[in-house]
Amino acid sequence: IYPTWYHFISSIMILYLVYYIIRVIQKKTGISMLWFLIAVLAVYLLMYAFLCDKSRYHIDDVGEHWCRFQFLASMLVGAYFREHYDRIGSKITVKIALSRIHEVSGFQFILPIIQVLLVGSTAVLFVKAEKKGVFERTSALIRKSVTFVAGLTLEIYLGQGLIIQKFGHLPFPINFI
Repeated sequence: IYPTWYHFISSIMILYLVYYIIRVIQKKTGISMLWFLIAVLAVYLLMYAFLCDKSRYHIDDVGEHWCRFQFLASMLVGAYFREHYDRIGSKITVKIALSRIHEVSGFQFILPIIQVLLVGSTAVLFVKAEKKGVFERTSALIRKSVTFVAGLTLEIYLGQGLIIQKFGHLPFPINFI
């Protein structure tokens, strides 16, 4: 069961346990999810400052587990926006510029923070769209198609690791199929 060859699956297994513990603590203490998010960010920045090899760019290399901070922060951002769903108004505007800094490995800590902000911004946009009834006005075909693909995301991820690695070296169109 653990560890698996599929890093994302093992990350989810670990992080849902951490997430569950955070939620239990939150319910017992009443601490805002925002404080847990800030704590995760602080731990990440401290570990980055003292433990990360800054001589090369590697922070989003899935083999090094740094991305788990990003995944946990994304889960906490989702929980925060779910808790504050009713407060998200139509006047919130989101501007995100995503840039990867591969050349300057000393600043690689910025990328996961930007990606978590992107996840949060995307969540706000979807909440706003839902509140305006955008999803209800789409055709049944589009809703069914999106639901079908969303239901296959785990299979797509697992297939990506197995199928693409085994058949990706074959010539087109065989590798595309």
